[in-house]
Amino acid sequence: MGLMKKLYDIIDQSLKGGNMKTVKYEIKLERSVKIILGALAVGVLLHALPMAGQGLFSKAEAYSDEVYKITLCDKFGYKCNNGQ
Repeated sequence: MGLMKKLYDIIDQSLKGGNMKTVKYEIKLERSVKIILGALAVGVLLHALPMAGQGLFSKAEAYSDEVYKITLCDKFGYKCNNGQ
């Protein structure tokens, strides 16, 4: 019974994080670097906001008064349908 108790205690401690160590890293940046990074973040956010209303891929529209004719040919460039 003593072995089961020890095993239970080890599992209980590991689930609670008793055997884990926490490592913290502190990064210190100059004020000017923080301002530049903040400005970049705001710029990216403002650039992305118009896309939020349209979705990622919006409908493509082209406006022109010109009409273009397209001819389909075989892979060698022969036997074209000449727009028919």
